[in-house]
Amino acid sequence: MNAPVNPRNALKMKARSLLAFVLQPDGELTDWLVGLDHWLKGAPDFFAGRPVLLDLSNHTVDRETLLDLLSRLSQRGIRVMGIDGVESAWLPMGMPPIISQARQAGMREITAAAALTAEASAAGEEKPGDEAAPSTEDLASGGKTLIIDGPVRSGQSIVNPDGDVIVTGAVSSGAEVVAGGSVHVYGALRGRVCAGASDDENARIFAGRLEAEFVAIGAVFMTAETMDPLLRSKRVQARLDGVSIRFTTLN
Repeated sequence: MNAPVNPRNALKMKARSLLAFVLQPDGELTDWLVGLDHWLKGAPDFFAGRPVLLDLSNHTVDRETLLDLLSRLSQRGIRVMGIDGVESAWLPMGMPPIISQARQAGMREITAAAALTAEASAAGEEKPGDEAAPSTEDLASGGKTLIIDGPVRSGQSIVNPDGDVIVTGAVSSGAEVVAGGSVHVYGALRGRVCAGASDDENARIFAGRLEAEFVAIGAVFMTAETMDPLLRSKRVQARLDGVSIRFTTLN
C-alpha cells in the first residue's frame, strides 16, 4: 500500500526555455559604457522588464570590476539575470548566477548588439481602419517563419530569434520587429527593425515603404537621420555590405 503524499512536501517545478538579450562588451569597458549611454539616449526604457545576460567571456576582469560593472548597468535600468565568463566564486548570494551550463542546455539568445541600437524612440499614431493587431509580443521558435497578418502597432514588439518575420501590414512608429533571419514588411515601415539578430550576416530587410526610425542588420545599424532622404517612402531592400548597410530600391 502506497502512503499518501503530503502536499506540503511536494514542490512544483517547471523547466522553461528562455529568450534573453545578451550584452557582450567589446573593447575597454569604459568606452563600451559610453557607447551604451549613446544608444540608450533615444530608448531609455528599452531594457525595462527584459531578461538580460552579461557575457564577459572576451574580457579578463577581477571581482571588483565585475561588481562595479553590474552596479553601473543597474543605474542604467539594466537588470542582469545571468553572467558568463567569470568565476562563480565571485558571485555571493543575491547576485546573478553563472549561465554557461544554461546555455549548453539550450538557452536561446539574441545578441543585444543588434537589438539595443535604437537611438530613435517615438510615439506613433494608429490609423483608423487598421486590422486587429497581434499580441504585445509574439515569439516563434524552431527556425520557422513568423507571419503577422496585419499591422504592428506602436508599443508592440515582435520577436522571432530563429527565423524570418513577415508583416503583411505596416510597422508603426514606436513598434519594433526583431528577427534572427530576414524581415519583410509589406506595408510602411515606420518603426524599428532588426534583422540578423542571431548573427546572420546574410539577413535582409524588405520594406514596402521606407519611413523607419532605425534599421539594424546584425550589429550594424542606421537611424532615420543617417539614411539617404531620397530613399524615404520608397520600396527598398537593405543588406550588409561589409560594416555598412546598403539600400537598393525595388521596382
